[in-house]
Amino acid sequence: MQDPEGSLPHAYFQPRALDNLLLCDTLDSINPIIDAKVLNLMPTVSDTPQFYVAAGRGGRSTFRLLRHGLEVEENISTDLPSGIPNAVWTCKLRADDEFDTYIVLSFVNGTLVLTIGETIEECQETGFLSAEPTLAVQQIGDDALLQVYPHGIRHILSDQRVNVWKVPEGKTIVQAATNSRQVVVALNSAELVYFELDLDGQLNEYQDRKAMGSVVLALSMAEVPEGRQRTPYLVSTRLLHLHRSWLTEYSSLRLLGAKTRLSGLSRSTQTTPSRQSACKP
Repeated sequence: MQDPEGSLPHAYFQPRALDNLLLCDTLDSINPIIDAKVLNLMPTVSDTPQFYVAAGRGGRSTFRLLRHGLEVEENISTDLPSGIPNAVWTCKLRADDEFDTYIVLSFVNGTLVLTIGETIEECQETGFLSAEPTLAVQQIGDDALLQVYPHGIRHILSDQRVNVWKVPEGKTIVQAATNSRQVVVALNSAELVYFELDLDGQLNEYQDRKAMGSVVLALSMAEVPEGRQRTPYLVSTRLLHLHRSWLTEYSSLRLLGAKTRLSGLSRSTQTTPSRQSACKP
């Protein structure tokens, strides 16, 4: 038996690259902590006490100030002209832009578009309809914008041409879900209308409309997966499958604890999308 008081044999190993792991961040250890005090020595800066820590030993000794949370710096501030917005979006002008350019604010009776730069300023020539509230905003395709409002959809092209799709008379849009290539709107008649961007950048309406049986209260659709033309599923009170032949009921299931229906596409019925643009100039 090895002497328990004796020294252990040295262990040797060869470090190797990480497998199935990716280094995201590092945080320096403050151990060992020799002493620490919790005080608020900066009452004009924060109401939260700070930790004053003497850490480390020898040449690695440090004195550290620890504060709860991250500092937030206000870069730009502007007063709104009127009212409190009920929805806010930011969007890019092009898909490959690094930063968002517009802030879109929806009010009960209109829409306000602000540009983001060294200052925040109201922008007039954007193609957005300012006389109605906005339900959804999306940078769509390579360089176009989309605005969904209660009475239609505006497809704003990069050259400032605007194509408009209007709802049928007597109907309004109550919910919308969008991504970079697809748009689904729910009408107050409990119908879903589906649009898809083709390879030419034209937004097309699919002729068949999905009757939901009751007014849609919410819609959600994921971004288009890389290398695909569309995302396959739309979620409302049901899980719906999106495809060129649109929607056909399949079977029932339970989703997130609520009874829903899984709707897929009838492969025996080939429904051709309308080649007319979803929006007319």
